[in-house]
Amino acid sequence: MLSFILTFLLIVPFLFVYIQGPFEFVKSRYFGLRKRFRFLNRLNIVMSTASMYFRYNRKLGLSAFLYSMLLTIPSMFLNGMALYLIIEGFGIHLVVGNIAIVLFIFS
Repeated sequence: MLSFILTFLLIVPFLFVYIQGPFEFVKSRYFGLRKRFRFLNRLNIVMSTASMYFRYNRKLGLSAFLYSMLLTIPSMFLNGMALYLIIEGFGIHLVVGNIAIVLFIFS
């Protein structure tokens, strides 16, 4: 069960990258906050790169996304399972509270 949780937490960033809706929400918030907080202007290059990424991703179409997810989901599941087995092999019993620490170290 814990390996499924680890897999889900490892896949969430990929979904954020591939699906444009969450990015558009963050981008609209960013442009609103950028006017109030000048230091956020340093992230302009990140937003322009992400916008360019989604522009090119739209040209590739849904088939490239589905193919990449077809390869990504099993590999992320196996990464999560391997991470779980390695940690259990060291004799450390994982609880839900430790998952964030393990994912930080793993990433």
